[in-house]
Amino acid sequence: MTVAVFVICAETEEEAERLAKSLDFSLLANEQGMETKGFPSLGTALSYDYSPYEKRRIADNRKRMVIGTQQQVKEQLLELAGAYGTDEIMAVTITYDFQDKLNSYRLLAEAFQNEI
Repeated sequence: MTVAVFVICAETEEEAERLAKSLDFSLLANEQGMETKGFPSLGTALSYDYSPYEKRRIADNRKRMVIGTQQQVKEQLLELAGAYGTDEIMAVTITYDFQDKLNSYRLLAEAFQNEI
């Protein structure tokens, strides 16, 4: 069995949280049928006026995400693997900026370098 999860990995927890805001908005927009032109920018996500309901939906969607530093992400993914009894996790990183995506995957690969 494979478990798929959204992953945002960055040098700091604050940066990972900041990058995840675009994904938060994207999932919300998709759920509500909002028209977007591609993946939303961080500016779009930060400038949106979220209702209390939308904030709850974001919190619920965060349960499908692993966000943090290399060590935080590694620990959360290993915990997730244990909870589901799987040895395979599909990590999906979606960010507005392609370099942020590459950096997230690089950090994730480095975190698990000695595990493979």
